[in-house]
Amino acid sequence: MKDLAVQKPKLRSIEVPSCLKDLAFDSLKEAILAGDLKPGVLYSEPGIAKQLGISRTPVREALLDLSSRGFVAFIPRRGFQIKEITEKSIKELYVFRMVLETGIIRIAAPRINEAAIRRLEALHKQDQRAAARQDMHGFINVNREFHGFLAALTENSFLISSFENVRELIELASLNIIGRTHRMPKAVIEHKAIIDRLRERDIEGAVAMMRRHIQVTEDLVLHKRGPQ
Repeated sequence: MKDLAVQKPKLRSIEVPSCLKDLAFDSLKEAILAGDLKPGVLYSEPGIAKQLGISRTPVREALLDLSSRGFVAFIPRRGFQIKEITEKSIKELYVFRMVLETGIIRIAAPRINEAAIRRLEALHKQDQRAAARQDMHGFINVNREFHGFLAALTENSFLISSFENVRELIELASLNIIGRTHRMPKAVIEHKAIIDRLRERDIEGAVAMMRRHIQVTEDLVLHKRGPQ
């Protein structure tokens, strides 16, 4: 009897959905960065699990991950709270951000081409629309993409990883001032100044604009954290 050749059938690959822990993590982080979960308020794991419509286990795992990243603190036998970032931590965070993002500009600027400028301008338009709508969540997302794109232009995995690791804490630290000041439209103007200098291949000018952008944000975070 002639052996039959084993053939691999053509099958559509199955897209595996994210596990519940990842979904819970994303939902909780989004709520924190949008200001829906607030520092100083005690939250319960069962209550969050019920609201998300899942069991406590993936919620617990997501909270442990958020805790390791500095977002939440557990209160034994009571629940958890969103962490309030201290003034000392903010100052240290922005020193690191200043060194990191001005360094990113110095490396990325010589690599800028017309395609990169078009991408930055497209992000800038999204920035403008979010600011005009006072859409804080949308603004945060576009802002992250703008700065992340500049980091990606360096093609340096260590710089990109450092940016990704610190960006969420920067957003958490900045949360209190983005929605309660006129910061969004002013940040849009600052982004435009950075793009203009990059288009002109003015590295030092782009570095100066990025430095100013970061310094203005830090000043607002430190001095406008309370009610206005």
